[in-house]
Amino acid sequence: MEFLTINEPTRLDSLPLDILLIILRHLNTARSVAYLGIACRRLREVVKVDGWRNFVRSRFNTLRLPQSLSDDEWHVLAKNLTWQSRAWERHALTVDSLVPHREQQRSTRDGADRRHFRPAQRTQTFPCQIIVDASCRQQGNSEQETVVWGAGEDIVARYRNTSANTPQSEVWHTLAGSQDGFQPGKDDVTSISILDQEAEPNVVVGRASGDLRLLSLDPAQFGRTRMTFQPSVNEDVKDNYTQNEIQALDFCQKTRTLGAITKDNVLLYAVDPCEAYKLGNTEDNEGAGINVMPKDVFNVHTIEGSKPFKTIRCMRFTANEGIALGLTSSTQPLRYLTLSPTGPRLDAASKILPSARATDSYALKGWANATVRGLLPIDTASIAGGKGNVILSSYEDGTIRLQDMRSPSPIDTIYQDNFEVMTPSGALLSYGTERFIAGNARSNNVKIFDFRWNKSYLHTASLPCSSEPPYPSPRPPTLIKPPSHPERSCCDYMTGHECRWHALSRDCYYRPNYTVYLPMVTARSSPVYSLAKPSDTSPTLYAGLAGELVEMSLREDADYLRKRPHAAVSKPLYACRRGLASILETGDGFSLSDISSSQRVPEMRTQSNRVQVDYMPQSARDRHRLDEHIQFAGDFPVQST
Repeated sequence: MEFLTINEPTRLDSLPLDILLIILRHLNTARSVAYLGIACRRLREVVKVDGWRNFVRSRFNTLRLPQSLSDDEWHVLAKNLTWQSRAWERHALTVDSLVPHREQQRSTRDGADRRHFRPAQRTQTFPCQIIVDASCRQQGNSEQETVVWGAGEDIVARYRNTSANTPQSEVWHTLAGSQDGFQPGKDDVTSISILDQEAEPNVVVGRASGDLRLLSLDPAQFGRTRMTFQPSVNEDVKDNYTQNEIQALDFCQKTRTLGAITKDNVLLYAVDPCEAYKLGNTEDNEGAGINVMPKDVFNVHTIEGSKPFKTIRCMRFTANEGIALGLTSSTQPLRYLTLSPTGPRLDAASKILPSARATDSYALKGWANATVRGLLPIDTASIAGGKGNVILSSYEDGTIRLQDMRSPSPIDTIYQDNFEVMTPSGALLSYGTERFIAGNARSNNVKIFDFRWNKSYLHTASLPCSSEPPYPSPRPPTLIKPPSHPERSCCDYMTGHECRWHALSRDCYYRPNYTVYLPMVTARSSPVYSLAKPSDTSPTLYAGLAGELVEMSLREDADYLRKRPHAAVSKPLYACRRGLASILETGDGFSLSDISSSQRVPEMRTQSNRVQVDYMPQSARDRHRLDEHIQFAGDFPVQST
């Protein structure tokens, strides 16, 4: 009788490709993928062709990722996203303030001869509000970043080419508002949005006077008017809609619809940038652009079922092409506008108090009227049951609410700065469903919140096991006890038990939210008027303050301050001044049921230009929760010294 025998045992490199891909999806660190790729020749090819692409798409699946990348480019993207995630968690940031040169502040025209300079007839007493937007075009490891901002009546743009995260060249352009007859204050830029089309990049600019235009971002024709948007006034028509002051605007890429709001009206314009490019370049146009009439205009006060409110403050298009509106002084401050053959319909958000935990929140008691200061649609397609009109909104009472406007949803929650509990936030910015940033509506700081959903990637997973808890222990403003865990010194992957250090490193107690206090150059303090990021994979974001633009970048390592040469830079229109930010950890970020539970003053850490604990072992510094520039000697356990 013959027995069935296996001549050669199954080896890892002999497994079918689909089995190897399943294994790759379970590797939770880039180091594990890299180690697998050096095991043998076949595994090296598998990791090169499929490994890094699968790792990025599985571990950073909530971010908007580039699609057409080569194998090497996926490897570079994996490296960039992993160090960026580590920098976010460790609060590793650099802050640059961009302020106009003195001669630029005095001049009223770009390139004006200073010998014939004449002061403007009227200037603003206070610094202007900086309204900013950014975009990015990526080609392999190189990318072109475009940042456009409105400074009073003027428009400034910076084009930066980078390679391997290092700036290679910069080009600056400015469009003085006086060239088109705009005046300070009256014609200040109130909203700005980049339409990054394949034919030509354009920007839509709305002003306090109601002027709304589509301008070219082509460096050769910067500032050329492609379209103007203005409803006509007919004396014979009873219902004439005025476009007095642009409060906010948004663009729906799917329907190519531009939405703009005044204090009372919603105006919708059909925008075709390709057609604007053709008509805007005709000889008889002379740069005046083509005038576009609105296809729909609605006075929100007169829509059937509309509850009283004071003004419309913000608007955004949602995932299903509806319009979310943020109102001031209303019992229904967040509303949803849909268009149907029978006319517009205005619905309140499905839940004014989105979660059971929020019903006991002190911040929501006694507020008959509320005000929405900022809106941001969130793409929750990567979360089970998360599809819908999910909106993140900031309120005057200091809360930031995430809710599905269509129906009750288990993902709804309320976030709150546990230190400055009643300070309202305004502008909002998100990176997938990993984290979001809120600008303080009262002073010059930005708040970094974690969505608190399960993360697919944590940089602490690649560090060695330990029976000690993470250090230093946070000092949250709320009296919360640190979580406990058995003093297990090693992770047991067969049983699924983690060591004490890895288990606690995942807990939100040791990953608190934090506030970054931005240094001011032109003024002592300023609200954050706007926030912008080039893309989800960019290490840079921008904050518009009073009279200056703040560029906040993630730092990869301690030598990052010396790794940013600005080569081939044209004469910059703004001076770049590096400052030191202060960072304060503010707890888990969930709403508080009682204000008295927030009593302690957290520890504020100010960045240093140098590493203060360079005498400590590098292994001990790597295990520190915070960046090396905000580490202190007393943070480390005694055995590490």
